[in-house]
Amino acid sequence: MSMKKTYQAQKFSEAQQLIVKGLRIWRQNDPENDRAAFGFFSRAAELNDAVGQYMLGVCYDTGRGTMENIHEACRWYALASEQGLREATYNLGVCSFYGEGTAQDFMRAADLFCEAAGKGLLEATYNYALCFEFGLGVDESERLSQSLYTSIANEYEPAMSRVRDSSWGTAITLMTIGSLLIHMSGVGDLIRTTNQPSFSLFWAGIGAVLLWGGLQTLGGLLWHSYRSAFKIKDDPSLLLAKRLNNVSDLDFFAATTTDADNPAKWTWLVASPDATKREFLSALPDTPFGIDFSDTKVDDNMLMCLCGNTNLRAVSLLNCGRVSRKGIALLATCPELRSLVLGSKPKTTILYPLPILPKYRYATDEWLRIIAGMKQLENLQLIGCSEITNEGVAQLEALEQLQMLGLTGCDKVDDEGLRCLRGMVRLQNLELGSKNFHGTALSHLRDAVQLQSLTLFNPSRMDDRAFLELAELPLFRNLLLDTCYRMSPRQVARVKKLLPYCEVSSGPLTGYFLRQRLYYSVLIAVIVLVIFLIISA
Repeated sequence: MSMKKTYQAQKFSEAQQLIVKGLRIWRQNDPENDRAAFGFFSRAAELNDAVGQYMLGVCYDTGRGTMENIHEACRWYALASEQGLREATYNLGVCSFYGEGTAQDFMRAADLFCEAAGKGLLEATYNYALCFEFGLGVDESERLSQSLYTSIANEYEPAMSRVRDSSWGTAITLMTIGSLLIHMSGVGDLIRTTNQPSFSLFWAGIGAVLLWGGLQTLGGLLWHSYRSAFKIKDDPSLLLAKRLNNVSDLDFFAATTTDADNPAKWTWLVASPDATKREFLSALPDTPFGIDFSDTKVDDNMLMCLCGNTNLRAVSLLNCGRVSRKGIALLATCPELRSLVLGSKPKTTILYPLPILPKYRYATDEWLRIIAGMKQLENLQLIGCSEITNEGVAQLEALEQLQMLGLTGCDKVDDEGLRCLRGMVRLQNLELGSKNFHGTALSHLRDAVQLQSLTLFNPSRMDDRAFLELAELPLFRNLLLDTCYRMSPRQVARVKKLLPYCEVSSGPLTGYFLRQRLYYSVLIAVIVLVIFLIISA
């Protein structure tokens, strides 16, 4: 075992060490290893660890490492649920819904789904919406079910298919506008005569598209009305999201913390753009606090008020162009500073749907050398810092306490610069985004055994095999590809197969550049065809 991994193991409790060992061999999906993993989970469960109890329930539920016993699985799910583990609560709800291992009780299932949904579990929110849609355990409510589906539609694909965002008014409006455009374009007169079509053909085409959209919307609404009138409904038992078989990304490291360590207990301040130094000093509390300077004219003189402050926990300096190296050095004197955010805010426009990340040219490698001295930092986000290089990022390897790191829009940093990740053994969440990041960047994550979530922001084309490195991380659970504009849906599907125990999410912008190429190619072909027909006529 390397020195880094030894250091990492010392940070775990006894139960957590057992779970990490169990998960590492659990993912190999080998019968002999499954029995060993079952032993680790059993010992963790005996220590009253919620995750150990949950994973022991999964073993009994799936028959891995032991004989399948759904009744015993429900017992362990219930014990873990009592300690607040949302996955256990959710699985217990699915068992209650189907009557597997416990009595069938739709009302209890709905209550359990509601409890797990309140803790942010998407599958639970989806199942709770199904309960409202079909009136199972709760009063049937189309409005509430649609509200729940809509709230998670962008993050959870099955919910998207249940959303009905169309209305009769939308259908009638589209059909009316489309018909008027076709009529006003005078296409009928153009067809009967031999005149050149000019721009009338263009408006007629737009009208036809709107008319077709309106007819499609109207057809969907009529079909839904027909099913409702004759009480034709889908089978909810076939739509229900199934039980989970992985560890939570939030509750594994949940521990009792003091108010000084708990961000929920901090005082959060938002700096006023016109605040004077005296007003700022009078507003600083005597308890732990965080402050957001984003979009203000804060400068080094203002940051001098924070020099050596023992209560400062978090600072955000987004779009702050007056802060220099001296200001960062002043923040480095705050011994309890845990979170630092630097850079620019993403922007969107009506004409261009992708988030645009302005370049923040003020941050340099010299800044990172100062930040590397903030040994207590747990969260560091560098957004749009286009001037930092591999040399500067390499200094960050000294931040052994770092749990969250964001490097997005740092275009001078490439895969080689990410070697610093090898020293961050406590890293749990990572955000990467640069046109120079390729697949080899993920190979530096082998020692990040606590890593749970990775977000990729518009990297270059990556080979599928690069993601295999993530399969070796015992606690890794979430891979977010929502802003991978160059990644095709087929590649996303392949990555999901490579990471069966991870939640791989994609969104409407995934593969956007590839779709745009296809759209523009078709559009150019249509324009060329129309020009050819006009000339030939």
